[in-house]
Amino acid sequence: MESPSTREPGWVHDALWWHVYPLGFVGAEPANAPGQPVRHRLRQLLPWLDHAVELGASGLALGPVFASETHGYDTTDHLRIDPRLGDDADFDALVAA
Repeated sequence: MESPSTREPGWVHDALWWHVYPLGFVGAEPANAPGQPVRHRLRQLLPWLDHAVELGASGLALGPVFASETHGYDTTDHLRIDPRLGDDADFDALVAA
């Protein structure tokens, strides 16, 4: 039986991650009020990606991003982007960049 380490892709060993707490990075409200419009804030990360790469980052560890009531770690819906950050299209644009 193969050990988990032999199944890892090679890039894993040299990856340097830029970890972002997106709610804080984009200045989102501290609590998610019902009925508030979606705020398209994830795109605020886009101008920083080239800078992160210049510093040596090869990956973006983004979290938490799912819908929550307050700090993000109290997820209420694992299938929806927190509306204080944006929507699926905002997330898709960030992944594509």
